[in-house]
Amino acid sequence: MTYKGLTMKKLILTFLLILLMLPVVYCETNNDYLPDLIPYRKGDKWGFCDKDKNIVIKCQYDKVGMFYKNFAKVYVNNKIGCVINKDGVKITPVKYEEISYFAEGMSAVKFEEKWGYIDESGIEVIPVRYDRVYNFSKGFGKVELNNKWGFVNKQGEEIIPLIYDDIEYFSDGLASVKRDNKYGYIDKQGKQVIPLIYNRALDFKKGIARVEKDNKWGLIDTKGNEILKCNYDFVGGLDDNYIWVEQNKKYGYITKEGKEVIPVKYDNIRYFGSGLFRVTLNDKYGLVNNKNEEIIPIKYDKIMPCQTACIVTVMLRSPCSNEENQPIQDIEKIETEKKLNKILIPVCLDKKYGFLNIKGEEVIPIKYDDVKSFSHSDCKHTKVMLNKKIGYINREGVEIIPIKFDEIADIGSYSELIPVRIGKKWGFVNENGKQIIKPKYEHVGSWGGKVPHWDERVRYWEGYEGRIPVKYKGKFGIINKRGKKLTKFKYDKIDHRTNEKLIMVGLNGKIGFVDLNGKVVIPIKYDRFYGYLPLFEDGLLKIKYNGKCGYIDKNGTEYWED
Repeated sequence: MTYKGLTMKKLILTFLLILLMLPVVYCETNNDYLPDLIPYRKGDKWGFCDKDKNIVIKCQYDKVGMFYKNFAKVYVNNKIGCVINKDGVKITPVKYEEISYFAEGMSAVKFEEKWGYIDESGIEVIPVRYDRVYNFSKGFGKVELNNKWGFVNKQGEEIIPLIYDDIEYFSDGLASVKRDNKYGYIDKQGKQVIPLIYNRALDFKKGIARVEKDNKWGLIDTKGNEILKCNYDFVGGLDDNYIWVEQNKKYGYITKEGKEVIPVKYDNIRYFGSGLFRVTLNDKYGLVNNKNEEIIPIKYDKIMPCQTACIVTVMLRSPCSNEENQPIQDIEKIETEKKLNKILIPVCLDKKYGFLNIKGEEVIPIKYDDVKSFSHSDCKHTKVMLNKKIGYINREGVEIIPIKFDEIADIGSYSELIPVRIGKKWGFVNENGKQIIKPKYEHVGSWGGKVPHWDERVRYWEGYEGRIPVKYKGKFGIINKRGKKLTKFKYDKIDHRTNEKLIMVGLNGKIGFVDLNGKVVIPIKYDRFYGYLPLFEDGLLKIKYNGKCGYIDKNGTEYWED
């Protein structure tokens, strides 16, 4: 059979090709993404239904929560209970004032101003008798009664008696305790291992702890030996084998073995990573290494944080061994040196900014009004400001995006379209500065709001197949990466930050959702939504409609009846 010279076979093939060329419209044909039980409202009462809206747990509660790890809270007359499993059989009495989420199979519950614990079967295994409790951690529950603290196990036994004025969780097998205004340490059997002789005793980390005695700080090991005598005004936390110390408002660094590596003589100090330290003296900044050798002279007005230095920190803990004291391969040493040599450090001198290398040599001229750090050692470009205009330079200081814009987004990992602003209008360029979409929009990104400061990220489409929310003549719409209009510019608000290929739109005080081609998927009729971005993270979204709350899924199915 033919039709104007075309066989039926050719007609079918042509039709199929046309179908393939049509834009894909978002539509989820099954509900496998939904949780097994969904909060369901019938009138003013709540229960749970399955994916097909069959009631599983009767609508009898004033309020219910989403299931989380086989557990959901239910409320009646301001009292709380919980559904323990998803068949709805095991339900605790709805009598508690508070119920925490489960940790290590235990949940803290409050009844008549006292606290206890229930297990995952809903049984109150630890009586509600304590004044305060904390979640279980590594088998220990921290409890307090009559201003005395101790630990209970999951059977409710007080394995550490409630005799302490304060107690902390175990770290490196020891817990800091306070009694009669003195601190020390006990082991998991409750035996006092380190005497209670300190005014403060902090948690152990990698075998050392900071302690304070007579307003002076030092370090001890897990046997109570003083690694560093309590001679300092303060001792900071451990950071890659180094610890900062303070004495008479001057700062330096020691190793965790107590050896001084940077003298306590600087006005300020910060570990930069890779055995490098940023120091301040007489309001000037410099950089020294762990031999206290000046890498960058102490003459700059500012040295900005350099994230690249931290990349190789782990490999530089020891030049010849890793944490297991095994030889590091030569190739790793070579790669480490390469990364170090690629570090560019932003500095400021006489109110101008530029970049130095790890040897202190000026690589990019100190001439800019402001700069951002290169985000990592392989980063190709960074943002700079000159004469109130913004652009991008590469690692050699060459302009790759002209310094002529009033605002520009961070390039990040997506460089095909970069929002730029000239005057009050936004457009797009690529990473080479070529104009892709002429500046004509009042805003780029979600919701509108205040245009961010030059060094903050402008939110725009990244990962949504080139769909971009923009504002034009006071209304929001969506364009593609070629500037083609996908929707009319008619919305008051717009937000793309969901886990699905859905775009929230607002119109006349109501919200709904459209797909990536601008087709309405969920009607624009809801008053508001509840929860955190990204939306639909659990397949559902809590919304408010006609003054009542309910849940919808990403196909717009409503889980309620009035």
